Amino acid sequence: MRRQKKGTGNSSPRPLGLPSGLCVWGKVACPLFLLFLACGEKKKTLMGPGDAGAAQAVSVIATCADVKGEAQVRRAGKPYWEPLAEGGTLRDGDWVRTLNDTHARLEFLQGGSLELSENAVVVIEMPEPSEVPAGAAAAPRVSVESGEVQATPAEPKSEDDELPALLVRTKDGKTTVLQPQKGAEKTAFRLSASDAGFAVAVTRGSATFRSGSAQVAVPAGQAAVLGPEGPAAPVELPDFPASVAPGIDARLLFEEGASSTRLVWAPVNGAVGYRLQVARDFSFTVQARIIDLTLTSFALKPDSKGLYVWRVATKAPNGVVGEYGFARRIFFEAEEPKELLLGPEDGTTVSFAGASPSVAFTWLTAAQNPTYRLMVSKAADPQTEPVANLVTTEQRAEVSTLGAGEYRWGVYVDGKVLKPLFLKPRRLIVKAVPKAVVNTPKKINKWE
Repeated sequence: MRRQKKGTGNSSPRPLGLPSGLCVWGKVACPLFLLFLACGEKKKTLMGPGDAGAAQAVSVIATCADVKGEAQVRRAGKPYWEPLAEGGTLRDGDWVRTLNDTHARLEFLQGGSLELSENAVVVIEMPEPSEVPAGAAAAPRVSVESGEVQATPAEPKSEDDELPALLVRTKDGKTTVLQPQKGAEKTAFRLSASDAGFAVAVTRGSATFRSGSAQVAVPAGQAAVLGPEGPAAPVELPDFPASVAPGIDARLLFEEGASSTRLVWAPVNGAVGYRLQVARDFSFTVQARIIDLTLTSFALKPDSKGLYVWRVATKAPNGVVGEYGFARRIFFEAEEPKELLLGPEDGTTVSFAGASPSVAFTWLTAAQNPTYRLMVSKAADPQTEPVANLVTTEQRAEVSTLGAGEYRWGVYVDGKVLKPLFLKPRRLIVKAVPKAVVNTPKKINKWE
């Protein structure tokens, strides 16, 4: 049960929509008592604009920097939720939650940020000095009550300063310090609350987790479960599943109320389930959904035409969720998709001896004759680290920089979102062959 803060009175009923087993802070205090708290001398109190002469103080510790969908805030000491919009302020003890298909980013005034996936609930607060573990700097503390949250600590003010830590609080009331290590790239965490426990994965950089006398070093690609005895020994994040179908940049016909496609991925040994994420943009912030599954497929039923993006992570028996795999794009179109690539044909082999060959790529015109982008890569996805990336208004382009190897290529309508002209990327093999050797005799010593 979450500890009550001093001066908040008896706990009020749990607000509708909160996970079971949670308690909330007390009833609203009287106006004079609130005024006393607002005018206190706590270091966490910040002066608002126009406060010259100490008119009124507010304990703002964070702001809502971005929200796509519907987010809500429950103010400390109040029993109800209210809408949270972009630019909204957050104070000590506020609860924040995201609803279905919602993504929100919170930024602390001291630096650092939280990115909430859909159906996530967090509490942000400034702990009392006595609650901060020895050796840790005062910083906002985060409690993840449910869902998945991406967390980035603040940047140091100078190169000589210690890296700011992130404080997290588990449901047993203990505080764990996530201390980034110097010399590594900027550290980022993924916080996940579930029935299996509260897990913290290091997705970038390296950090030390410290709670009481327990301390573990956790590098990128590993995670630790925070339990009653402190952080457990770190474990490797499970591998992500390989996506199987639909193919890369799939183009499918959208039919109102009838469109459906099955997302399929390969099983991972030892997995107890999978976490599928689907969104309408590459950054997974627009209408972003998270679906936990035990199967290796899911029937996607689009509600409108346009772009959908999906990716999958593996859930391990210890409650740890791995990193998401490579995202795949699906384009649902109003008309039956057509193949617009001409040549080279799929699987063509181009042989050369000496200098790299000049390969001509051709395609049919798209509607409204837009600008095109040709991309060639050694990866399965032409957009992954392309070795050729050309923009043209023509329906033809030549590339003479391809060395020996196997490539995938495709042509897109250029723009913020690259729309493919192909039904699947084409395979091209460039093969080096020995130069032809011609022997010229110096004399003829036999006549036929």
